[in-house]
Amino acid sequence: MTSGQPGMVSCAMPTHRVGWLLPRCGLEWGNMRNGVLLPVLLALTAIASALGVSGGCARVLARRQHLSPGDRVPEVAARKQNGNSVALSQYRGHPLVVYFYPKDRTSGCTIEAHEFRVGYPEFKELGVEVLGVSNDDVASHEDFCTKEGLPFPLLADPDQTMARAFGVKATLGFYQRITFLLDGDGVVRQVFDPVHPAGHAREVLAAVKGLAGGTPQSPLAGDQTRP
Repeated sequence: MTSGQPGMVSCAMPTHRVGWLLPRCGLEWGNMRNGVLLPVLLALTAIASALGVSGGCARVLARRQHLSPGDRVPEVAARKQNGNSVALSQYRGHPLVVYFYPKDRTSGCTIEAHEFRVGYPEFKELGVEVLGVSNDDVASHEDFCTKEGLPFPLLADPDQTMARAFGVKATLGFYQRITFLLDGDGVVRQVFDPVHPAGHAREVLAAVKGLAGGTPQSPLAGDQTRP
């Protein structure tokens, strides 16, 4: 293992060490596909993050630091699963939950979406909209929403415009799992990182109630309430 500074791990991992690591994790190169690839990539990313990085990789991560509480979200727009474009500024005046996830139809992302689906009526009672974001295209989002009965919008971000605005990292094209709670002025009030899909929607709902003081706000108007 190489390092640029004491306690810092280089981003480069020799191929022979990757080949050494996978069998000890119960994996083979031939299994690094479909549902196996994404969890492994996310796990390796988490390990690298915990160990630290150095050199050029540190500079890249510094440029991609995600928004923090107190930061105002830049004006940005994306297309929903029905193809209509929506700007985040359309939700001003109401709290907004924006959750980034790696990939449609994967197990963890489906669990997370199901839990937001179950809690969605309660979010709406508090005047809060929920938006899911990944770099899947509109057609993929439409299929995911239809099959899973998702009542909230999913935003397609294939060009990473939304990810760049929030400073969300991507590993081999898969977004990190992270959630932002915005107030009615478009200011970040809380960041959930890391995110565990099971139970996450309840965690966010509790934070929303704390933000609003438990007082319901007026319902969102017009097309904003429709996926």
